[in-house]
Amino acid sequence: MKFEPIAPGTYPSLVYPPYKSTVKRGPQQPLLRVNAPAATETPL
Repeated sequence: MKFEPIAPGTYPSLVYPPYKSTVKRGPQQPLLRVNAPAATETPL
């Protein structure tokens, strides 16, 4: 196989646009407040 010499640092143009995720990640609802003393002091 023979390849044409290419200058270093040269990149081909993208066939497709850069990937951009459309999936929403992370919590979908506001965080719930936990009553801190109740979580540590009350028995299960």
